[in-house]
Amino acid sequence: MGSIKLHNSDIFSNTPRPAPVVGALQNLIKCPVTVRTGLKIRRIVRAINQQLEDILAERDRIIELHGTPRDDDVVDLSADGQTAWRELMGLTFEVEQIEVEEIEGLREISPLTLIDLGDLLADEA
Repeated sequence: MGSIKLHNSDIFSNTPRPAPVVGALQNLIKCPVTVRTGLKIRRIVRAINQQLEDILAERDRIIELHGTPRDDDVVDLSADGQTAWRELMGLTFEVEQIEVEEIEGLREISPLTLIDLGDLLADEA
């Protein structure tokens, strides 16, 4: 069972659209898989969701310490706040990888989903 280190920036998006790997997992969880693979995907999703919660909590702390609110629901960060944000996005966490064999039996999975899974999918090549 392999694992991979992802950066916080791989899973966090400041836009309404999820980060590509999160969107790919959202697509993948709709596909029928074996119980074993389903449980693995559940562990991955739980780990990423926990990491996202931690990122949001730290983002709020950075904004509280280093942010200046504007009228349009935007916050300007001081130089120290920008540095803290870059450091937060650069942090890594470990998560299990999905092996190609675990999803190769799927009848429908788009190439975009495979691309967006990135290093989360252990490519044999």
